[in-house]
Amino acid sequence: MAADKKCVFLVNRDKFRCFVEAVQAKGISDVSDKEKVTTGELFENFLLEAVKGGIVVTATDTKQNRVIAQHSMKAGDGLEVKSPGKIPVTNMKDFLTCLQRVGGDKKSKNIQVEYPDEENKILFSKIGSDTGFQCSTKGEGDLTSQEKINEIKHSWNPELKVVVSKSSQKSMDIPWPHKVIVVPSALREIAKDVSCYVKQRTARMEMKGVKVVFFLGDPNSSRKGARELQPVNRKQLVFEHAAADKKGWTALAKVNWTEPKADAEDIVANYYHGFYAVLQALDDGLQTEMHFINLLGGWMCWIHAENADMELNYMIPYDK
Repeated sequence: MAADKKCVFLVNRDKFRCFVEAVQAKGISDVSDKEKVTTGELFENFLLEAVKGGIVVTATDTKQNRVIAQHSMKAGDGLEVKSPGKIPVTNMKDFLTCLQRVGGDKKSKNIQVEYPDEENKILFSKIGSDTGFQCSTKGEGDLTSQEKINEIKHSWNPELKVVVSKSSQKSMDIPWPHKVIVVPSALREIAKDVSCYVKQRTARMEMKGVKVVFFLGDPNSSRKGARELQPVNRKQLVFEHAAADKKGWTALAKVNWTEPKADAEDIVANYYHGFYAVLQALDDGLQTEMHFINLLGGWMCWIHAENADMELNYMIPYDK
């Protein structure tokens, strides 16, 4: 089915490919009870929305609809939206192959992406030449990453630089009160440990004071490991709420990150589903933070990574 409105944007091919690969989150997707490591795409499809401010992707993973992605590629140098619209990407492999093959002009590497074209396909064109590649796509109804999208109650606030959850019981925005600033390559080592040695599903994170340690392997495992994240910079949130708006929500007015108190709360949680694939999607060129909140009896983890071109946000549930 054709899109209601044609979507057209000019983009730096290499920057856009990095963004799409981050959406894809290819890496360790699971570890079985028989110590078999499974690799693949955590997000096998997604809905790309080109808006005035850039490109936005909101999705849940296509394995269990539990890991949340809320990404954006910023308009400006390397991205210009000519005609806002949506592109349902249902074949990630073909989409990335077209990006790889189309190239870009030698100076800027800019390409044009258009959907739908005359054949109702996604068209990738090299600007100033007759080089172009197409790939097929299905409709939005075929996007499994959108099935649970209306149930998401958490979001990144780009102005206040905090994660916010909406509470229907308290009728207010609840900010996530803890964060640590980390180096992506240190996080990626955890995934390497699992792939190369431990081969167990669970990574148990313990944050006590300013020390963050991941314990790998379960109590019955013959192979275990522990990796302390270094360096880390832990912060604690102080915030104020404003008056309720027309919808009844009490919005955040002010936030301030401070040094953790001497008796700062310990954070202990287990993570595995999608956790390793997310870690492998991060690059050291991204300023990266891990945010935490205790919801429904466990510590949820939100990874925020940002550079001049894009913002990546992954919410990873805890596992008991």
